[in-house]
This record gives sequence, C-alpha cells and structure tokens, in this order.
Amino acid sequence: MKRNAAILALFVSSLIAVQAANSPAIVTDSTGERIEIKDSSRIVTLGSSLTEIVYALKAEKRLIAVDATSNYPLEAQKLLQLPSARSVTVEAVINAKPSLVLTLDTALPDTIKALRKLNVPTVVISAKDSLENAENKIRYVAQALSLQNQGEDIIRSFKKDIAIAKSVYSSIRTRPKVMFLYSGSNGKITVSGRDTAADAIIKLAGGINPMQSYTGYAPLSQEIALTSNPDVILMTNLGLTGVGGIDGILKLPGLANTNAGRNKNILAYEGNYLLGFSPRVGKAVLELSKALHPELNK
Repeated sequence: MKRNAAILALFVSSLIAVQAANSPAIVTDSTGERIEIKDSSRIVTLGSSLTEIVYALKAEKRLIAVDATSNYPLEAQKLLQLPSARSVTVEAVINAKPSLVLTLDTALPDTIKALRKLNVPTVVISAKDSLENAENKIRYVAQALSLQNQGEDIIRSFKKDIAIAKSVYSSIRTRPKVMFLYSGSNGKITVSGRDTAADAIIKLAGGINPMQSYTGYAPLSQEIALTSNPDVILMTNLGLTGVGGIDGILKLPGLANTNAGRNKNILAYEGNYLLGFSPRVGKAVLELSKALHPELNK
C-alpha cells in the first residue's frame, strides 16, 4: 500500500514538472525587457546563483548546460560546461540548443542581443549583491519556470535563517572588524572595500568591514593591514589554499601584527556559498554570524 502511494506521489510530481516546463510564461527581466517563454524544458544558466536556484526549485532535469562558475551542487558539474557569463560566446550557447537562457547581467550586451535576435528567450537578471536582489533572482527564475509558489517557499526559508542570525548578535554591542582578502589567479592579494559581495555578507553577519574609504578592491599593503587592524580575516577556501594556508596569511604584509594575525583568527568558506547570494545565503549568513560571535555559542 505504502509502495503504491509512493509511486503515485512520484508520478504526480513528475507530471507537475512536465506541465510546468511546457507552461508559457511572460517575464519582464532586470533590463525591462518583456520575455515570452513558451518552453522551459532545455535551460542554460549563466551564473552560479541561477544554477543553484534551478536546483532549489527541483527543476534540475530541465538544465542542459551551466557556466564554469556553477560548481554547486556537485551534480551541476556533470552538465555541459560553458564559459562564464562575462566571456561566453553566442555560438557556445546556441550549440547547446536551449529553449531558455537565464543569465546574470554580467554577460556582454552584444551576446544577449544576439541571442534574442536568434529568437532564444533570454532572461537577464541583476547580479547585485544584496538580500533584496537574492529574492529578485529567485522570483525571476521561478516565474520563468512557472514555479512561483516554490520560489516563495525558498525565500521564506532563507529569510528565517537571516532572522536567526540577527538574533544571534543583536544582544551584543561590539562588532568584530572583518577584513576580506581576495587571492587572484596571478597571486595578487586585494582587500574588499564597500559595495562588494564580501562587504555585504560581513555586515549581514554582524561584522564591520573597516575598509570603507573605497569601493571594490584595493591591493593589500602593510599600511592597510595595520591601520584597519582586523579582528578576523575572511577568505574563500580556494583563496586560503592559494596563499599557503594560515602560515601563508601571516607572511603577507602587516597581517601578523594585527589582532586577527596574532590570534590566528582566520575564517574560510566555499566561494559561491559565501559570496554568491544564492538560495544558500541565509545559511551562509547564519554560519558566519556564529563564527564571528563565538561567545554566544557557549
């Protein structure tokens, strides 16, 4: 009896998925373009957060190709890999034969224009790093896939995690100073200023980014390290490995003489998890918040 019920439930969910894929949708995207979508059964995503959203909506069977930044979940790495949104060519996308392209607005305008000229429905979504835009990304993708209810469920879930994170640190007055270091492929180390994904995630987790005098990133120097004197150094796992781990961090200009360096208070997380503002953003904020305020975990 239970087995028959399980089979019936699987059949119904599969039927719903097929109906959603074939349901027409109209989306007005981040650029103000009105996109008519007649078929969402063959999707290409250009942006790791968009790929994660498709998986979170349980619509991954519709994915046929993702961009090179899409490393989560692991199953996404088994799909056809295209260059990132910034560098992908029209030919590479067209060769995948998509019925729908979901892309961040980091894609080249000429690429987007060419895809639309070839009658490929292309939904462009802002890559802005904020909670509000994380919600927007989910809603755009959910609407394009005719899965609006599921999208709202995802938003409610990460909002709950954000609320828990705020409750974690709301009772304390002190905020740790957190310096985010980016290690480029060329070995150059830069420090996050304001208006970056790192800046946003630090503030959401109850930390202070001391580097507010500039936007974007600036090269690390001894002066920057000592003047800011961070309590915590934050990096991606890949970045930390690239500089040689904690020992490598302490050899960088000035960092050994900061509070973070003396206490070896260095945190590292998977890059897309920490900075992607994907459906996992709530969990990332909550985890970082607990790490920045260990006194509240006792």
